[in-house]
Amino acid sequence: MPTPKQEKLIKLLLENIGNTEKTKTFGELLLEAGYSESISKNPYLILESEGIQEGMSDAVKEMEKIRNNGLKALQGKDLSKEKAKDIADIVDKIQKNIQLLTGGDTERVKFNPVLVKFIDEKATDN
Repeated sequence: MPTPKQEKLIKLLLENIGNTEKTKTFGELLLEAGYSESISKNPYLILESEGIQEGMSDAVKEMEKIRNNGLKALQGKDLSKEKAKDIADIVDKIQKNIQLLTGGDTERVKFNPVLVKFIDEKATDN
Protein backbone atom coordinates (compact mmCIF):
# COMPACT_ATOMS: atom_id res chain seq x y z
CA MET A 1 0.00 0.00 0.00
CA PRO A 2 1.47 3.38 -0.97
CA THR A 3 2.43 5.84 1.76
CA PRO A 4 0.79 9.31 1.73
CA LYS A 5 3.90 10.78 0.08
CA GLN A 6 3.85 8.02 -2.55
CA GLU A 7 0.14 8.61 -3.14
CA LYS A 8 0.87 12.28 -3.78
CA LEU A 9 3.64 11.33 -6.21
CA ILE A 10 1.36 8.85 -8.01
CA LYS A 11 -1.29 11.56 -8.41
CA LEU A 12 1.34 13.96 -9.81
CA LEU A 13 2.72 11.29 -12.17
CA LEU A 14 -0.74 10.53 -13.53
CA GLU A 15 -1.43 14.25 -14.05
CA ASN A 16 1.91 14.67 -15.83
CA ILE A 17 1.55 11.73 -18.24
CA GLY A 18 0.39 12.98 -21.60
CA ASN A 19 0.50 16.63 -20.54
CA THR A 20 2.00 18.19 -23.64
CA GLU A 21 1.80 21.78 -22.43
CA LYS A 22 3.93 21.68 -19.29
CA THR A 23 5.78 18.44 -18.67
CA LYS A 24 7.77 18.09 -15.46
CA THR A 25 10.75 15.86 -14.80
CA PHE A 26 10.56 13.02 -12.28
CA GLY A 27 12.89 15.05 -10.10
CA GLU A 28 10.51 18.02 -10.12
CA LEU A 29 7.56 15.75 -9.33
CA LEU A 30 9.46 14.16 -6.43
CA LEU A 31 10.21 17.58 -4.94
CA GLU A 32 6.58 18.64 -5.38
CA ALA A 33 5.47 15.45 -3.61
CA GLY A 34 7.69 16.30 -0.63
CA TYR A 35 10.79 14.19 -1.28
CA SER A 36 14.28 15.51 -0.58
CA GLU A 37 16.63 17.08 -3.10
CA SER A 38 18.93 14.04 -2.96
CA ILE A 39 16.06 11.67 -3.75
CA SER A 40 14.92 13.94 -6.58
CA LYS A 41 18.31 13.43 -8.21
CA ASN A 42 17.88 9.63 -8.02
CA PRO A 43 14.20 9.05 -8.84
CA TYR A 44 14.69 5.35 -9.53
CA LEU A 45 15.04 4.83 -5.77
CA ILE A 46 11.38 5.77 -5.38
CA LEU A 47 9.96 4.69 -8.74
CA GLU A 48 11.03 1.10 -8.15
CA SER A 49 9.46 0.96 -4.68
CA GLU A 50 6.61 -1.46 -4.00
CA GLY A 51 4.15 1.31 -3.10
CA ILE A 52 4.69 3.23 -6.34
CA GLN A 53 4.56 0.06 -8.42
CA GLU A 54 1.30 -0.94 -6.75
CA GLY A 55 -0.19 2.53 -7.15
CA MET A 56 0.75 2.80 -10.82
CA SER A 57 -0.28 -0.72 -11.84
CA ASP A 58 -3.75 0.25 -13.14
CA ALA A 59 -2.37 3.18 -15.15
CA VAL A 60 0.37 0.98 -16.60
CA LYS A 61 -2.19 -1.70 -17.58
CA GLU A 62 -4.22 0.98 -19.35
CA MET A 63 -1.12 2.24 -21.18
CA GLU A 64 -0.28 -1.32 -22.24
CA LYS A 65 -3.82 -1.69 -23.66
CA ILE A 66 -3.44 1.57 -25.59
CA ARG A 67 -0.04 0.48 -26.93
CA ASN A 68 -1.37 -2.95 -27.94
CA ASN A 69 -4.50 -1.48 -29.55
CA GLY A 70 -2.34 0.99 -31.45
CA LEU A 71 -0.12 -1.78 -32.73
CA LYS A 72 -3.16 -3.86 -33.76
CA ALA A 73 -4.65 -0.87 -35.57
CA LEU A 74 -1.41 -0.34 -37.45
CA GLN A 75 -1.39 -3.96 -38.64
CA GLY A 76 -4.46 -3.37 -40.78
CA LYS A 77 -3.28 -0.09 -42.28
CA ASP A 78 -1.44 0.67 -45.47
CA LEU A 79 1.61 2.16 -43.82
CA SER A 80 3.15 3.16 -47.12
CA LYS A 81 1.26 6.47 -46.80
CA GLU A 82 2.23 7.02 -43.18
CA LYS A 83 5.45 8.50 -41.91
CA ALA A 84 7.48 5.78 -40.24
CA LYS A 85 8.90 8.41 -37.90
CA ASP A 86 5.42 9.27 -36.57
CA ILE A 87 4.46 5.63 -36.04
CA ALA A 88 7.72 4.80 -34.29
CA ASP A 89 7.48 7.92 -32.15
CA ILE A 90 4.03 7.01 -30.81
CA VAL A 91 4.93 3.41 -29.99
CA ASP A 92 8.27 4.46 -28.51
CA LYS A 93 6.77 7.07 -26.19
CA ILE A 94 4.11 4.73 -24.84
CA GLN A 95 6.65 1.94 -24.33
CA LYS A 96 9.10 4.24 -22.51
CA ASN A 97 6.36 5.54 -20.22
CA ILE A 98 5.44 1.95 -19.38
CA GLN A 99 9.09 1.14 -18.69
CA LEU A 100 9.54 4.21 -16.51
CA LEU A 101 6.43 3.58 -14.46
CA THR A 102 7.22 -0.08 -13.90
CA GLY A 103 10.83 0.53 -12.91
CA GLY A 104 12.07 -0.94 -16.15
CA ASP A 105 15.13 0.15 -18.06
CA THR A 106 14.64 2.93 -20.59
CA GLU A 107 18.17 2.72 -21.90
CA ARG A 108 20.88 0.13 -22.02
CA VAL A 109 23.35 0.89 -19.24
CA LYS A 110 25.92 -1.41 -17.77
CA PHE A 111 26.50 -1.16 -14.02
CA ASN A 112 29.26 -2.46 -11.82
CA PRO A 113 27.55 -5.03 -9.52
CA VAL A 114 29.76 -4.07 -6.57
CA LEU A 115 28.81 -0.41 -6.95
CA VAL A 116 25.11 -1.27 -7.26
CA LYS A 117 25.27 -3.33 -4.05
CA PHE A 118 27.02 -0.45 -2.25
CA ILE A 119 24.39 2.07 -3.40
CA ASP A 120 21.54 -0.26 -2.45
CA GLU A 121 23.00 -0.71 1.03
CA LYS A 122 23.40 3.05 1.48
CA ALA A 123 19.84 3.70 0.25
CA THR A 124 18.48 1.15 2.74
CA ASP A 125 20.38 2.81 5.57
CA ASN A 126 18.37 6.03 4.97
